[in-house]
Amino acid sequence: MNKIFKVIWSKARNCYVVVSEIAHCQGKGKGQKRAVLTCSLAAALTVFTLTGGVTAVQAETGTTAYAAGVEASATGNNATAVGNEAKASDENAMAVGNKAEASKNDAVAVGNEAKASDENAMAVGNKAETSKKGAVAVGNEAKASDENAMAVGNKAEASKKDAVAVGNGAKALAEDAMAIGNGANVGENGENAMAVGNKAEASKKDAVAVGNGAKALAEDAMAIGNGANVGE
Repeated sequence: MNKIFKVIWSKARNCYVVVSEIAHCQGKGKGQKRAVLTCSLAAALTVFTLTGGVTAVQAETGTTAYAAGVEASATGNNATAVGNEAKASDENAMAVGNKAEASKNDAVAVGNEAKASDENAMAVGNKAETSKKGAVAVGNEAKASDENAMAVGNKAEASKKDAVAVGNGAKALAEDAMAIGNGANVGENGENAMAVGNKAEASKKDAVAVGNGAKALAEDAMAIGNGANVGE
């Protein structure tokens, strides 16, 4: 079936548009009115932007940028965005996953709704999130929210500068704190504290708890061994 129009991508409009396939609009005799009408319709179609039936697949505005996915956007130089609504908006940023966002230089977000929002930050996992420079979060819903913090494990959380949480549900909530083990926990008052072991807990400054279920709950306390408890 013959067509008088086709759909192409318009860089100027940053969307799909319909354009005429008729090279010349000429007619003689009885065909002249039909030709004029056809040209008028083609001209109207040419300036008509498709906003409903066709969705922009990608937008690449950075130098050597790459975007793939419905409404994916790579606006930084050397940026890469792969996934529906993925956004890489600064130099060397990479966002891979549906609604993944990497918004600063060298940031990396990999996973559905993963977000890396500062320089050199990395978020890997569905809904993983890093919000400060050099932070790393690896795991579904892992969160590293201060400079150079590291959270590794599903729902692991490192919320202060240089804090490290490794293990599913591990939490290092004080500066320079370290929590290693599933459910290991260093509380907000545990600066420089360490909890190593499943469900180990160190809640005060410089406290150390090593062992499954070990608890060091006073400043400078040390609890070594499964179930050991100091300071309660």
